[in-house]
Amino acid sequence: MIGVHSPEFGFEKNIDNVRQAAKEMGIDYPIAVDSDHAIWRAFKNEYWPALYFADAQGRIRHHQFGEGEYEQSELVIKQLLSEAGAADIGQGLVSVDAQERSGLRIINVGLYSLLIDRYGAP
Repeated sequence: MIGVHSPEFGFEKNIDNVRQAAKEMGIDYPIAVDSDHAIWRAFKNEYWPALYFADAQGRIRHHQFGEGEYEQSELVIKQLLSEAGAADIGQGLVSVDAQERSGLRIINVGLYSLLIDRYGAP
């Protein structure tokens, strides 16, 4: 998993702020800070949040625009992991509450909210 943080405000571009917020949220996967929105533009993205699911060969196999569809996103992840040969991925869906689901929004919602809470909106 790789998170992409496309900051809207100046304080969100500060790498130390992003590192601290990710640490507080327990995010331990890599986060690309897309300050110039190069990744955003490369995907021709018009949605927030936007989740793109790539297979082991790097092909985009699924996408999710906007909130919701958490169960479908998990099923797609499990399918891609299975195809890549992962073992012990489990049969059922993970049981989460609404608070924990913010983690599925990867960096877009959770980290953004934490940064706003800490540094305030401009």
